[in-house]
Amino acid sequence: IIDLASIAEGIIHYRASGVDLAVSTYGGVISYRRGSHPVRINVKKPISLLLIDVGMPRRTGDMVRHVSQLREQYISVFEKLRETVEEITSECEFALVNNRYERLGDLLTINHNLLRAIGVSTRELDNALELAMRTGAIGGKLTGGGGGGCVIAVVDEKDIDTVYKKLMKAYNVYKVVIPQDGVRCDSYKPK
Repeated sequence: IIDLASIAEGIIHYRASGVDLAVSTYGGVISYRRGSHPVRINVKKPISLLLIDVGMPRRTGDMVRHVSQLREQYISVFEKLRETVEEITSECEFALVNNRYERLGDLLTINHNLLRAIGVSTRELDNALELAMRTGAIGGKLTGGGGGGCVIAVVDEKDIDTVYKKLMKAYNVYKVVIPQDGVRCDSYKPK
């Protein structure tokens, strides 16, 4: 399923990471690195997340091209950024396994700021994250390739309704529940 879907994703998004396909196929919270098999992360306590749509469409492929061109100009800088992002990812996995969502929020915010530094974020995404944090979110980051789209924010369960209502005044906001099931095959019986 992933191999077939990656053909279409590659055409649409230029050089997609494959993480969307892995999450959709396997479900749950996973650790994913391009070229490796996804590994499920055992999260004991549900994570309270909000997806904030800034209402600005984007083309992931355009952002991927932008970052690729920048990386070609600054190879050594991007190698250090890659190492830093890998460390952040490892720390996020540790935070998830140990239910340390304050730490997860901080790490996602650090990652967002790195993405902002390489020109992937936008004023709209930054403003959405700032508002989320001012209204009680623990932290967050832009989703996907950036350039528009959405911000994901980690919120303490006791604060989620309050933060949700405040953000709804400015954005389309969705409470996120991470499905544990991935792709499944249901039998079809015609009538």
